[in-house]
Amino acid sequence: MKNLTTLEEFLSNTPRVLKNEFRPRYQKRLAFLTKEWSAPPNKPFSTKGREWVIDLFRALEGFKSWPVDINQLCETCSDKVDEIIDHPLELSDTHSKEHFEKYGCKGLEAHRIIFHILDCDRRSGKTFNISAFLQVLYF
Repeated sequence: MKNLTTLEEFLSNTPRVLKNEFRPRYQKRLAFLTKEWSAPPNKPFSTKGREWVIDLFRALEGFKSWPVDINQLCETCSDKVDEIIDHPLELSDTHSKEHFEKYGCKGLEAHRIIFHILDCDRRSGKTFNISAFLQVLYF
């Protein structure tokens, strides 16, 4: 069996039926809420006009990219530091022997995001959307 090193390689060798399972979790949660969750009085859940909700869900489910060694970091990896990613395999191309030999870079690694701070306007849906996220964790 071939050693699959990137998320794209993994998905390209995955049956079509299973590919939906590897969609980022925040997308599945938003799809579920759009279909099943409503705000009083019967307004469907929507991120329209509240794009920060997508960013919040992505941060709650995702990872942050950090350098393996800050002193051995190429320009390409440097530009990706501190980005939110959906899966650790998204950084696998930065860990290759070829990458190190070509750029002298040890690459990036994924770390869970521990702290989340919201700075949203009053009545922008903070309580509703956080409760929606917590509710969808149970389904």
